[in-house]
Amino acid sequence: MAALTDLRIEVEIAFVLGAPLQGTSQTLADVLAATAYVVPAVELIAARTFRIDPETRKARGVVDTIADNAASAGIVMGGRPMHPSAVDLRWIGAMLWKNGEIEESGVSGAVMNHPGNAVARLANTFGALGERLEAGEIILSGSFTRPVTVAAGDLFHVDFGTMGSFALRFV
Repeated sequence: MAALTDLRIEVEIAFVLGAPLQGTSQTLADVLAATAYVVPAVELIAARTFRIDPETRKARGVVDTIADNAASAGIVMGGRPMHPSAVDLRWIGAMLWKNGEIEESGVSGAVMNHPGNAVARLANTFGALGERLEAGEIILSGSFTRPVTVAAGDLFHVDFGTMGSFALRFV
């Protein structure tokens, strides 16, 4: 916790690519074909600056967040890795407990109607820049819950149903 500022977590699906995605016309079908497996994940979001500056009380704006690379600090993955054909990725539900209380829940279809659509959009954006997503890369599809604040000592349990569950303790 000492190394992270204003830490929050979000519930997501991680896509681990088994083949590259390149070009500007990648579709959901292309993403699913290129995906080796999907796995439950939590994104750690922490900025290098506070949301509200403790001295000036000025709120950080969207420009500050973008300059901070959208405040991404890391990924925790757990549960059961699954081939994308083994699960209906629009209907992955997740419940997030914080210190024994349900804090958030959601369904993965809330991400662009299918979390793979977010991966396709990223691949197409990279393609327009002459870049590609590489085999072996881990791509987070976007959160389907609100960000939840984290403090030292918090214990989280994330349950993705048939995809499994895992826990995190922050010290």
